[in-house]
Amino acid sequence: MYCCTTRYCLFGDSILFAFLFIIKGMISIKAFIRQIAIFCAIFVITAAVYGQSPRTSPQTITSGRVNTLGKFSFQYGRLDISVKLPHTANGLWPAVRLVGADYGKTPWPDCGEIGLFEMGHFSGITSGTQDRLISAAAHWGSLQQDKGHPSHTIFKTNMYRLQYGDFHLITMIWNQKWIRMYLDLDKLPAEYRGQVKPYFEMEITPELEKYFCQPFSIVINLAAGGEYTGIIGRDKISEINALNEKNNFQAAMYVDFVRVLNEEGNLIFYDDFHGSRIDSTKWNVEANENEGANHELQSYRRPNVTIGKDRASEKTCLILTVKRE
Repeated sequence: MYCCTTRYCLFGDSILFAFLFIIKGMISIKAFIRQIAIFCAIFVITAAVYGQSPRTSPQTITSGRVNTLGKFSFQYGRLDISVKLPHTANGLWPAVRLVGADYGKTPWPDCGEIGLFEMGHFSGITSGTQDRLISAAAHWGSLQQDKGHPSHTIFKTNMYRLQYGDFHLITMIWNQKWIRMYLDLDKLPAEYRGQVKPYFEMEITPELEKYFCQPFSIVINLAAGGEYTGIIGRDKISEINALNEKNNFQAAMYVDFVRVLNEEGNLIFYDDFHGSRIDSTKWNVEANENEGANHELQSYRRPNVTIGKDRASEKTCLILTVKRE
């Protein structure tokens, strides 16, 4: 005896039993035809409901963001962050940034911002380079009525893919004269690291010293939708197909460690997330129910920020999870 759990098998079995009843004289031909009609109606209705996607209507998207505002800031030195990135196409927007330590008292972008690393830009989707296209930027000055402001942004298509299960080291080296950013310096032999060109470089001219010669704090987040991704409006949530049935409508960004050295090379901040919970002396876990300033579609919630293991590497990490609920 076997057990078939699909509706298709149940339909077939029911017709078979009815046919056997006719042979045995237990039901009439008319009753058999009536039974087929009933079964067909049930089959069609059931298949239509069963075939629907469970997330076809607008849903809520939640995610995670952490920062060190009020707990840690630094001016000049070296920042290293090791991250494992989700598949961003289409609609996810992982980012690592620095913001002026006076953010909140001084409005953005007058407080200054250094965007170390971002992925998920809509141009990567159209060009088929979503898993290799990265960007970095600096923002400063006053926000104009049209929301314009001074900035310096660089896009680069990396030689290899960045969203296939490996951890990648994002490095920023910063002094009074310039800001430079590098990717995966740890994967190169030591003798070649000094020859690598940065994927972002900006000179700090005298007019920029006000904005970039001051303490900055760290921000790490995983956004969904927004101007960067080209998906704007809650009616477009279904276009964020990076969250789908295959991944149970969720994805995650893993952070292995965050390390900061001062200009003298001394360690001034380190977190490898080996505790059972977020270190509240180092990190703020953000929570809000509003869309972001760049029309992102997620709300940030504390349960989306956890400490746990990356199964592939067995590393204990900070995990930012984005979910469509």
